[in-house]
Amino acid sequence: MFGKEPPFLASFGKPLDSTMAAQYQGKIADLFFFTNKGNVAHKWLHYLPIYDQVIGPYAGSKVRMLEMGVNTGGSLDIWRKLLGLDAVIFGIDIDTKCASLNGQSGEVRIGSQDDPTFLQSVVREMGGSILSWTMVPILPRTSEPALTRCSPPF
Repeated sequence: MFGKEPPFLASFGKPLDSTMAAQYQGKIADLFFFTNKGNVAHKWLHYLPIYDQVIGPYAGSKVRMLEMGVNTGGSLDIWRKLLGLDAVIFGIDIDTKCASLNGQSGEVRIGSQDDPTFLQSVVREMGGSILSWTMVPILPRTSEPALTRCSPPF
């Protein structure tokens, strides 16, 4: 369709190597490249500096974070290492297999980001306002972003 795939797309499925690690600096890059073992995280590499800018300032705080899309749980591991034990970290996923990750680096709830009632219940369980982070847009069946449908807004 576009003739040539974007460079970041070509790197998404490849094994990590020192050449890739040398291109990115920062706390998230270090966690991603050097501690990304066990529950492996899959990240678009060009997002690593953005994570440092947006999530990095919350390191060591009592932030509440909700990640949409748990997959293998690797991101939850990275966020726990970055944010620390005081952070409240939840992840949601529609895949029931992800329930086995509950309690490892955060709490995991099974449900759809397209379900405002489900999202509201998770946010209430977390204690209210949250830092929600999803970098890869997932288009719900409606055109309205999932988080804007939750009430009260976060």
